[in-house]
Amino acid sequence: MVSKLLLEEIKTRWEMELQKYPAHIRGRFFAAAVVNTLNDKIVSIGLNRVLMNSNPTNHAEIVALNNVFKLSSDVRLPEYFVMVSSHEPCMMCASAIMWSGIKNVEYVFSYEETKDLFSVEEDIIMLRNSCGIDHVKNSNLYNAQQIDDQSFKNDLIEMYKKFYSEEDNNHLKEQYNLV
Repeated sequence: MVSKLLLEEIKTRWEMELQKYPAHIRGRFFAAAVVNTLNDKIVSIGLNRVLMNSNPTNHAEIVALNNVFKLSSDVRLPEYFVMVSSHEPCMMCASAIMWSGIKNVEYVFSYEETKDLFSVEEDIIMLRNSCGIDHVKNSNLYNAQQIDDQSFKNDLIEMYKKFYSEEDNNHLKEQYNLV
């Protein structure tokens, strides 16, 4: 389990990244980090880059993994690396995490919370329609655990409110063809 201190550092790094671009370029609020649990250090940070790169595969987890592999000659990451994600990873990200060698994922918001708090329900629909499951964690690809820290969760909700106005959310729904 990732330490509270490291979670705070991750949150700070996510916020620093979010400040770099406006929401209509940045895309939806999804963030990830790859951490080394042996030395309690952040190896890589990734934010959603779907709109920025005009590429639907540029989810935060994929961006974080790509950043790690740019620095590595290995095709598998050590088992002591952990993916920390703002949201429960989608099917595509779950598969990439598994292929990367990461065995443990810690996430903040479940699919249901993501739907209720951020109006994003595509992951639930996709999993049910294509796999007949409600959560990737039920698929045994890796060990997934929700971060049980309400203050951290509240901080991320406040960060979301800070960086995403109602107008931003409506614009993003249009860009993602969800209206």
